[in-house]
Amino acid sequence: MTEYLDELKTKLAGLTDPELRWQATFGSNSIIWLVWHMARVEDGWLNSTVAGGKSV
Repeated sequence: MTEYLDELKTKLAGLTDPELRWQATFGSNSIIWLVWHMARVEDGWLNSTVAGGKSV
């Protein structure tokens, strides 16, 4: 997980706020939304499946 997070940080480093919020088309998701969504899924998976608790 640490390796994955480090790589994600490397890829996002230097992107401006407009770049993080950019959408390829009107109905597509922005980079920042995708990162948020990945974090929510990971949180749900780790906390409910691995730790046996609730997502944060």
